[in-house]
Amino acid sequence: MLVALHGTDPLPAALARTGLPTASFNRTCAQDVPYVELDNAAGAALAVRHLLERGRRRIATITGPLDLFEARERLDGYRAALRDTGRRSIVALGDFSRASGAEAMRQLLEDDPRWTRCSQPTT
Repeated sequence: MLVALHGTDPLPAALARTGLPTASFNRTCAQDVPYVELDNAAGAALAVRHLLERGRRRIATITGPLDLFEARERLDGYRAALRDTGRRSIVALGDFSRASGAEAMRQLLEDDPRWTRCSQPTT
């Protein structure tokens, strides 16, 4: 089982050539490897709609590396959910590590200190 492969990773194609039974969790660039996948775009859109329904006006996202299929799909879902609301996308880049998430959040807060926590009442 392969997980979180970057778009240029040669491993899926190499494993497919060996005949070793292989599956990928999410789509890869190798056409010869079967995969299972989540609906990352729909999940991200659902999360954004949930926040909008609770009165949130400014919703940011921290992505993973955009050479990962799932990171691109989640970003697409986030943007699609905001598109019809007239709200702008606010995106910080991470790499799915705790450290990059903390740094991206620090940058978002530094860029605009008016962010609120979800537990605070909306006005």
